[in-house]
Amino acid sequence: MRLMVAANGNVGVGTTNPDGLQVNQAVSEAARGVDNVRMGVYGGSGGSPRLILEQGGTQWEIDTFNGVFRIFTPGTERLVIKATGEVWAGQPSRMALDGQGRATYA
Repeated sequence: MRLMVAANGNVGVGTTNPDGLQVNQAVSEAARGVDNVRMGVYGGSGGSPRLILEQGGTQWEIDTFNGVFRIFTPGTERLVIKATGEVWAGQPSRMALDGQGRATYA
């Protein structure tokens, strides 16, 4: 199944029973060299959902991985939000905000 448009208007790619707009298809992190937006499941079925935005040779990615929300460029996490509420920004030096808004630096 490549594309499914259900009678109720839901659209699915890689699924026969979509819920809203649902994509269950593998997505590659490899840069395309053209302005584009890609979304899918990194690592295939059972992997992490990922949104990739590429423009002018720069690629940004958003995903959830092991319960962590990440915004990153390939190979470098730029912003991480953990389920505990901790927020990490930057790499290799990171600033962390705890759930009370206190900053620490690692």
